[in-house]
Amino acid sequence: MRRIPLCKLALVLIGLMAGSAHAGRPLKDFAPSAQPTAEELAQSKERSKSNVDQYEEDPTTLAEPIPWAAFGLVVIVFAGVAPFAWRSYKKMAAEIAQNRPAPRAARPSDEF
Repeated sequence: MRRIPLCKLALVLIGLMAGSAHAGRPLKDFAPSAQPTAEELAQSKERSKSNVDQYEEDPTTLAEPIPWAAFGLVVIVFAGVAPFAWRSYKKMAAEIAQNRPAPRAARPSDEF
């Protein structure tokens, strides 16, 4: 039962010690940032006047060509695999139909 007050006391002491450790450090001198010169201000103003969105320029990148060879390869692979997949599907559908149990007659308890 005395653990909780001891834990609280330990936390308070740790907080006080951390605060006193930071309080003993010397403060750093505040130095304001350097003011830009007149030339730097003029250059900055010129840069800000440039066209940001560049809608007036012609596009330099061309659209990538469509990879017809890859599409052709995919079509050839599907054309080669499709008959085997269809035969496998028909065989499996026949097996499932053959092994399916016959439907049961509706019981009176099943009706609502």
